[in-house]
Amino acid sequence: GRHARRDQEARRAPDRRSRRLDGEAASEAQAAIGGSYMTRLAIITDVHADVHALRDALVKIERMNCTRIVCAGDLVDWGLFPEETIDLLRTRGIPCIRGNHDRWAVGRGRPENPDADAETAPHDASGWDMGAEAVRFLANLPLAWDAVIDGVRVAAELFDDVEFAA
Repeated sequence: GRHARRDQEARRAPDRRSRRLDGEAASEAQAAIGGSYMTRLAIITDVHADVHALRDALVKIERMNCTRIVCAGDLVDWGLFPEETIDLLRTRGIPCIRGNHDRWAVGRGRPENPDADAETAPHDASGWDMGAEAVRFLANLPLAWDAVIDGVRVAAELFDDVEFAA
């Protein structure tokens, strides 16, 4: 009766956990059903200078066969490795946008020299003694990123930074 019907439906309905494929299996399955390619986008955010967590996340992203990665801000602050975090993101060519912590870390809007222009005189306000190259990198991060991926527009933007927009 009722229980037998429920059991039959449960056997026919695929278990979502069993349908999850790792990146390699997903690529093989996609090739088997017609070979169309779909971009896999990973979005990371709030790294906060934790280079070890970032490395772990990038390993997982690679296992998922993500072909594009974007960092939606907050690269620094709180963690102990701002230089290493920035270097890893730059080395990997991962596009990043400026988060509020990134803006605060380079003193956007509050230069050490009160007569200097905040937009042209970024400085390390984080207390971590970042080098000039890291400070310049953070100071020059865009407020937004967007791309058309497989016909779909994908965008990331820091909305609370509007007053500092160029």
